[in-house]
Amino acid sequence: MEPLAFPRLGMLSLEQCETIHRASLEILRRTGVRVYHQGALELLRHTDAVITDGNLVRFPPGLVEWALKQAPSRITLCRRGSAEVVAPLEGRQVSFGTGSDCPNYLDPRTGERRPFTTADLVDCIHVVDALPELSFCMSMGIPSDATGSAGNAYRRQFALMLEHTVKPIVFVCDDRADCEAISAMAAAAAGGMEQLRLNPTLLLYSEPSTPLKHSETATGKLLYMAEHSLPIVHSPAPMMGGTAPVTLAGGLALGNAETLSSLVMHQLQRAGAPFLYGSG
Repeated sequence: MEPLAFPRLGMLSLEQCETIHRASLEILRRTGVRVYHQGALELLRHTDAVITDGNLVRFPPGLVEWALKQAPSRITLCRRGSAEVVAPLEGRQVSFGTGSDCPNYLDPRTGERRPFTTADLVDCIHVVDALPELSFCMSMGIPSDATGSAGNAYRRQFALMLEHTVKPIVFVCDDRADCEAISAMAAAAAGGMEQLRLNPTLLLYSEPSTPLKHSETATGKLLYMAEHSLPIVHSPAPMMGGTAPVTLAGGLALGNAETLSSLVMHQLQRAGAPFLYGSG
């Protein structure tokens, strides 16, 4: 299916966007972010970033602009088993898919609201696979009958999506170990890690911690995906008036600063690795 393109609907002018971007650069230069991952701190020590108080990192604007130039302007998500691009992530292209991790399910057969199960997830994946309007699959629910830790549930989610659809998979996970296990599954299905890099069939959804923090686990996932040149969307989730300024412009400036600092660490790990700028 050809992805749909839509007219631009914008609240901000280009000049206003540039003002917010400059404000984000000032946040990174003057306030900085906390980085709780030693590997990322080691990468940053070899740059012009200023590190104080152990893990408070301030970024010079030039370092941010360098990272923006390294990241590719196009990411492709492919149908498994082929080089067919079903979700070209670039410019104004729009592709539709599902969301993730609902704990409860409204049973369409009985009308009952109850915990999500593995069987429910399989039913939902079949619907996604059958609908030509949907270009990618995300897990939709956390199966309550998956045994073990939440990480095992995420791996089980991915295995089920891999089994029941050939559409690209957007996944979530607990930590780097989850990334390794899930990427290994995807690589095995794709014919090897190199084939997975050439024709990506997965994308990780991850987040920094608002305000202005990069946890060890989230940063570990970020660097793993960069190291293996697999696509990631690492998107902020500021709550305006709570974890972010109450104004729209302030919230955007803060979230943009979190994304840009994530991008710097990602590109320091592997310049040119695929990074999607987006938000949940």
